[in-house]
Amino acid sequence: MSRHLETLFCDDVRQETSGKFIFVGVYSNDMVVSKFPVTLSKLCIQAKAVTFAEDPFEALNIKTYIDDELIKSLAADLEPPDPRKGPGIDDRVHVNTMIFTIPDLTIEGPCVIRVRAQTEREELRGLGLHVLERPIE
Repeated sequence: MSRHLETLFCDDVRQETSGKFIFVGVYSNDMVVSKFPVTLSKLCIQAKAVTFAEDPFEALNIKTYIDDELIKSLAADLEPPDPRKGPGIDDRVHVNTMIFTIPDLTIEGPCVIRVRAQTEREELRGLGLHVLERPIE
């Protein structure tokens, strides 16, 4: 395993009082719309940046694009590893998770929504969401 970025795209994210999250309307690889342009009331994205615990992120900025156009950028609030924890199976990797919403997103035509994580030394690329048109017959 190397540093990497995992992405999940959905229509809504809800958090229970227990702290668990509910992801509603999760997309696999494609979002199919009946015609362009289309305006989504919101698009929710979960981005997980993963690294080895001994190689923590020093900087992490999550950027979302429609094709090559930047539509949102968020800096992660990085917490240093807890020195009180000894090495264990759960301490081998460090995961920074960000869940965010893009409201009122207008998409003009077929595209790919991409998520990138800029770190102190590299850019990590998550899987994109392909937005396609399939007219209703």
